Amino acid sequence: MIKIRSLKKEEVRKASELADLTYSPELYESLEVFERKREFFPEGFLGLFINNQFFGYIICHPWNSDKEVKLNYLLREEDRGDWFYIRDLVIEKSKRERGYGEKMLSYCIRLGERRGFRKFMLVAVNEADKDIAKKLEFKIDKEINYNGIKAFRMKRII
Repeated sequence: MIKIRSLKKEEVRKASELADLTYSPELYESLEVFERKREFFPEGFLGLFINNQFFGYIICHPWNSDKEVKLNYLLREEDRGDWFYIRDLVIEKSKRERGYGEKMLSYCIRLGERRGFRKFMLVAVNEADKDIAKKLEFKIDKEINYNGIKAFRMKRII
């Protein structure tokens, strides 16, 4: 059984550890940053569970700019705005290419829409993320350098 749900405070470390296993060191973020992301918008710090076992996560939250969030940035209350920022779509390697990424991204979009957001943004750091976002009507806004990694800022405005 597949379930996407908000991660509990004590589960945040699992997401941080999976990020460290998945991303190159240039994209690492501290556990403190992960914990703050969850505190900032708990319903948008989501885990992918298959048969009650954790296999991935995605983070989404309100944002006050049409620019990407910098890495290792501690979100503040004044950062809330009319953009819905989606970040860190990470799935354990053994479960990739099964449609879970698209399901998780769709879940975030629906969450944002239910909360009244019409402007969505993400940064795709690999081709798979970029392809999933394009399927869900995101358009490349700009090619960016994300801590030394070639990436694409993508937007979807309803």
